[in-house]
Amino acid sequence: MSIKSIKSIKAIKSISLIDSTQSAKPAASDETIKITTTTKKTKTTKTTAHKYLCNAFSINMLQIFPAEIKIKEISSADASKLIASGEYKSAIGHASTAELLSSLLNLPVKVNRTTLMLNKNDELLLAQYYGERLPEGVVKLPDGSSIRWFLVVVK
Repeated sequence: MSIKSIKSIKAIKSISLIDSTQSAKPAASDETIKITTTTKKTKTTKTTAHKYLCNAFSINMLQIFPAEIKIKEISSADASKLIASGEYKSAIGHASTAELLSSLLNLPVKVNRTTLMLNKNDELLLAQYYGERLPEGVVKLPDGSSIRWFLVVVK
């Protein structure tokens, strides 16, 4: 913007701005126009949901209360696809369990002995064993037992 016609800033009581291609002209009134521009920066905080592969779920895992838990059973084929996506971090704490799941899914499952603390929107891909208690070190499911797959979401 050019201000060619202004000789003394003190003599001007008001300025009206037409556009950036025209010069500033004194306004007809005695009012002073104050133009303030600010750039407002907004900080967006996005909480990333964590996704875990595990073989147990406990209320002890919840970090927030009250909490709503949604549980949906899924097929082993869907579980396999989710694990293959690489989005789920293993929280399988025993080598024999990881080996058993690896053989059932035909995918590598890492051992990762960790304590899970779940927050809102976190997900568990739960491999739930159904059957008699397994002896330690078992890497093959006994007859009559099964692994059922569930998606557990904290809301």
